[in-house]
Formats: sequence, C-alpha cells, structure tokens
Amino acid sequence: MNRVSVGVKRWYIQLITIRDQQLKYGAILLLFLSLIFSIMDGLIFFFGWLSMGIMGILLLYKRSPRYFYLTLWLGSIYILVFFGSIVTYVWTARSDNVILPLWGYSILIGAFLVSVSLILFVRERRNRYAMEGEYVPIGLWSTAVIAFFWTSLFSIIGWIRWSDGSLGNQELFKLLYLINESFLILLLVFILYFPENRFRTTILETISPGSEIKQFISSMLGKNLRREDNIRKLDVRVRCPVCGADLKREVKKCPSCDERRFFYWCDREDDFFVRCPNCRRLTQISNERCIHCTIRISRKIRCSRCRNIHQISEWIDN
Repeated sequence: MNRVSVGVKRWYIQLITIRDQQLKYGAILLLFLSLIFSIMDGLIFFFGWLSMGIMGILLLYKRSPRYFYLTLWLGSIYILVFFGSIVTYVWTARSDNVILPLWGYSILIGAFLVSVSLILFVRERRNRYAMEGEYVPIGLWSTAVIAFFWTSLFSIIGWIRWSDGSLGNQELFKLLYLINESFLILLLVFILYFPENRFRTTILETISPGSEIKQFISSMLGKNLRREDNIRKLDVRVRCPVCGADLKREVKKCPSCDERRFFYWCDREDDFFVRCPNCRRLTQISNERCIHCTIRISRKIRCSRCRNIHQISEWIDN
C-alpha cells in the first residue's frame, strides 16, 4: 500500500510540474467530457460536446505539434469506418440491392488499408529520425493503430444500434459505444504521443518562426517534418560530454544492408560516442556503462532496416 501511495505521489508531482504531462492529461480529460456531452440531449450539451472536443484537440496539438498531422490519417480511418458501417448495417438492411454489401465491405477494407499504410509510413519515419539513437521498436504502436480501426468499427456499430431503437437493447448498445469511444481517446493520445516522444534528435525542436495558426497548418500538412529533413543536413555543433570539444559526425553503414547510422567522434578522447538508450545523452562506446545514468550499454546494435544485430566494432570498421 505504501508503494502505491509513493507511486501516486510521484505521478502527481510530475503532473503539476511537467508541462507535457499537463497537456496530455488535460487533452484526455477534455475529450472524455466531450464524449459525455455527446450522449446528452439539448443544445447546451451540443455546444459542450463541440467546445470540449475542440479544446482537447488543441491541447493534443500543443503536446505533439510535429506529428499532429497523423490525426488526418486517424480521422480518415474513422470516417471510412463510419460510412462503411452505414452502408453495410443500415442501407443494406433497408434495401435488397446486392451491391450495397460489397460497397460497404470495400469501404471497411479501405479503412483497414489506410491503417496499414499509416504503420508503414511511420516505420519509414522511424528509420530516418531514430538514426542517432538506439533502435526504436514500434510493435506496440502498430498494434494501437490496428486497435484504433477495430475500436472505431465497434464504436460505430454501437452508435448505429443505439440510435435505432428497433434493433435491441438501446442501453447495451450505448454502453458499447461509450466503452469503445473511451478506448479511441486513449489510443489517439498514445498514437500521437509515441512518435513525438521517441523520434527525437538534438535539433528536432527547431520550428520556423510564424504565428500559431501557420504552425498548426504546417503540423496538419506534415511540413514540420520536411523542414526538419533540411535542418538535419546543417552542421550542428555537438560538444563532447567528457572534454567539451566539438564532436564530428561520421556516417557508418550496417554490415548487412548498408543502412546509414550516425556516430560521433572526439579527437581529444580518441573515441566514438553514441546515445544512451535510457537517458538519450551521448556516452563513449568504450565504456560498458553510460557515463551519465550508469546503465549498462550493450555492445551490439540492431539495424533499423534489416533488423540484424552486429557488434559496435563491426559498425565502426564498416
């Protein structure tokens, strides 16, 4: 019990002191309030649903500005599932047209293919933006994207059955809708939060000057990432954490597939530096432990493309 109270206290301290935590949990709270208002009747609840939803989305943007454009993919999945479900479960039941079920299932398959395309797109981004750090697995994130598709499907089915009182127990379908919409909110936050938090380099915080509206539009169109592609090509000064000298960036290739990966070289220390998988700070490859957080550093590196594992010495010599 004492351990639980300590964990809750630590979480509370993080919540009141760390801005990212405040934005994340604030967005979740507003989106849940929007969901509650959506099942209530009346004009005031409609405005509550709309305003809470917009504010929740804006907080998500503030928390994940560089990957906020992924909401376009997720919104496309949800919309395709909505129309596919309407055609499959509503129009088909009211018509004898044999073409309608084919159209409905085709739209649903299209929504699933959009989900797969999103996974492949982010996988490619992962390979490019995680080059300076350790291999970043996206298996759990990919599972969340597929779960977003299925949760959207069950949510829409619940909403359809709930809105049509002639199809069974309305309260049961309302509960199905609420449960799945709640999961959708959590999945949405996680899908945006993960790449924003894990696909970082030392210069990703650079954003072109301009108004919040311009930055918002750039985020929706993915221009921040393209802008960062150009920024990454600039010669950014990175200092050695041991002696303070400027580090040189050298590109090494995977011994198996020639995938590029950056290593830092210090002339004074006569050693290469890589980013610690735990604290993300530069540490010497000659040390068995990180010079900052003392976690044990593996002498092997997994390639982000071919997934083969090689000794660090093989990367350096290649």
